[in-house]
Amino acid sequence: MKWKIKLLYFFTVFVSIVSFAQENATDSLQRVVATHNDDSLKVNALISLATAGAQSEPQKAIEYAIKAKELATKVGYKKGLGYAYKWMGIINNYKGKYFEALDYSNKSLNVFESIGDEVGISNLLNNLGYFYGDKGKDPKALEYYQKSLQLARKHGNKLRIATALQNIGVIYFKNPATNEKALEYYLEALPLALEVKDQESIGTINTNIGEVYLVKKDFDKALFYFQQAEKVYDGSPSVAYTYNDIGKLYRQKKDYTSALIYYNKAYEIANKISSTLDMCQSFIGIAQVYMEQNLVKDALAAYKKALTLAQELNAVPEMKEIYEGLSTAYAKTADYKSAYSSQTLLTALYNTENDQKLSFNTATFEYNIEIQKQLGQYNLLMKEKALQKLELEKEKFAKNASIAVLSTLMVIALILLINNMQRKKLNRLLYKQKGEIEVQKRSVEEALANLKITQSQLVQSEKMASLGELTAGIAHEIQNPLNFINNFSDLNTELIEEMLVEMNKGNTDEVKGIASNISNNEQKINHHGKRADSIVKGMLQHSRTSTGKKEPTDINALADECLRLSYHGLRSKDNSFNATLQTDFDASIGKANINPQDVGRVILNLVSNAFYSVSDKKKKLGDKYEPIVSVSTKKAKGKIEVHIKDNGNGIPQKVLDKIFQPFFTTKPTGHGTGLGLSLSYDIVKAHGGEINVETIEGEGVEFIIVLPVSA
Repeated sequence: MKWKIKLLYFFTVFVSIVSFAQENATDSLQRVVATHNDDSLKVNALISLATAGAQSEPQKAIEYAIKAKELATKVGYKKGLGYAYKWMGIINNYKGKYFEALDYSNKSLNVFESIGDEVGISNLLNNLGYFYGDKGKDPKALEYYQKSLQLARKHGNKLRIATALQNIGVIYFKNPATNEKALEYYLEALPLALEVKDQESIGTINTNIGEVYLVKKDFDKALFYFQQAEKVYDGSPSVAYTYNDIGKLYRQKKDYTSALIYYNKAYEIANKISSTLDMCQSFIGIAQVYMEQNLVKDALAAYKKALTLAQELNAVPEMKEIYEGLSTAYAKTADYKSAYSSQTLLTALYNTENDQKLSFNTATFEYNIEIQKQLGQYNLLMKEKALQKLELEKEKFAKNASIAVLSTLMVIALILLINNMQRKKLNRLLYKQKGEIEVQKRSVEEALANLKITQSQLVQSEKMASLGELTAGIAHEIQNPLNFINNFSDLNTELIEEMLVEMNKGNTDEVKGIASNISNNEQKINHHGKRADSIVKGMLQHSRTSTGKKEPTDINALADECLRLSYHGLRSKDNSFNATLQTDFDASIGKANINPQDVGRVILNLVSNAFYSVSDKKKKLGDKYEPIVSVSTKKAKGKIEVHIKDNGNGIPQKVLDKIFQPFFTTKPTGHGTGLGLSLSYDIVKAHGGEINVETIEGEGVEFIIVLPVSA
């Protein structure tokens, strides 16, 4: 995105320009620090050294900034102190030390506010906005950019107004739903930039407007604004980013020749000034053009060049795009190992990004704690002042006590009078309401009739929800044997081609070996085909409307199937969820005479409740908690027991006697009808059995279905 890339780009340009005389410039600054008599000049030199080495030599840069802070503090040079704190914050942000970065940035802001340095305040507000926006805290970033805009409007600084408007537009552009709002801010910023003739801002804003229209697929308007930016830059290195955007536009229009021309123009300009990020994005664009033309080998070469540059910068958004492209390209060349490796690296990047966001949240929390500690002394002084005030209030209270007692008695008398009037009024109201109750009684009878109709509809809804969970699980479960069948079929096709080659050569031994492999693969295809067949038959059996007819059923197989289908059903909705499944089936049970559809619904409902509980607990506790759901069976005292246990939230004791009541549920609104356990209870009772429950709140729950052997 333009805002983030632009900051890195300016730094790259700065480094490239400085590189022509880097050693001389550094030596000159160090001589100023070592020999000059003007302490303020020394502070400025130290800050310049810190600025120059912020990314290339962050450790040296932070040392220069610290020395600048110490010297500025010693000589009372507050402006220098503010800029020293500013760069200490920026460098610590580069190093991933978010607490220190946030702390120093706020200290810098405090210094600039204390001396009324409007430029310094504006810079810090923009820095803090970028800092929070980079960590995904867009509302906080927006808050700082809006403060910067307010300050710029107050003092009529048109360039800073344009900059703030552009930054706010960038935040809105990050969300597709607010692209129009981003466009409003960009269009408001553009005339101001034109008025002050700031070529860099004019080019940047035109490019940003073009990007909004590109997202909207309005290619003509997008190209117009990109070309306006190109004219303004007029050979400036900044045009490299715009050329990459034009290349993207032509790629989306399927004009691949023009797209490659602009991507290569962008690369040539970026390469001259060593703008690594622009070069990286040029290669990504070139690779995407080749992929869309099915020139996979050329695309792979471009992606690899882009990856080298992205890794050099640790540019996470670009690396994610590259690994995703590499994975697709490798898969098209049947290099599945490399495709899998690219996917693994992509997943690791997402995990790292989440860790960084967590670290930033932790840093922000720690900073707030530190502020609270600093406020401790202030609060103590305020408490002392409050105690002194309390002593004075005691004296006033003693003088006014007699007046207060008299006033209280008058208030009591008034309250008694009002109560008497209210009681008479209430009696009249009760008489009137008695007649209304008779009318309402008839309405209640009608409502009860409607309620019975609604109840029957809800019962059917609960049954359909259960069927939906089964279907989701089966869809996931059937995918595995189908994948095996497809893979072994593809492998046999390759083996047959290979066998024909060997037959033509007359190599009978090799032909026999290949034929043996084909036979083995056919057996595996047959095995997984039967597995898919059994899953489909199971689905049909579950989807049939229950006839109430009982038949010999393997309860162990039924329980195991319900456990797996429920788990896969939940995973199909949330593939980030994982749980440990435990089973312990008593083989001596044999087959029981039950209605498999009805008992299957009972087991599925209880297992689904268990997964809901452990999933909810996992969201609250995170990695400190491992979800476990177990299903076991045993034969005891002439009866069959099915145990369904989880280590989730458990059931509060105060509602334990209500859980089998119709419409009672502990789930949030919209997550349950309250009929699942009620229907399960009725089904088990109809089989001559019972459902028992054991629970410890916060630790888990165990349901025990008890059925007679010949139910």
